[in-house]
Amino acid sequence: LAIPFVEEVGVRGSSQLFDRNEFVCKQFGEIIKARYSTRGGTLYMEIRTTARNPYELEKAVEEVVSSLKQ
Repeated sequence: LAIPFVEEVGVRGSSQLFDRNEFVCKQFGEIIKARYSTRGGTLYMEIRTTARNPYELEKAVEEVVSSLKQ
């Protein structure tokens, strides 16, 4: 899966405690942090981008959310 502006996705942790289906994606400085939850548990991810300015970073967040909700 190729997503514009995304350079690397790393899994930072997981949990089996959460039991809801959701995807949350927020930007923290130059890094995007994401949480992907399903009935099997939750993955915590850190996404590094090639964005050079705030507009590109915002677009990267939109692209990640759009790609994973399909």
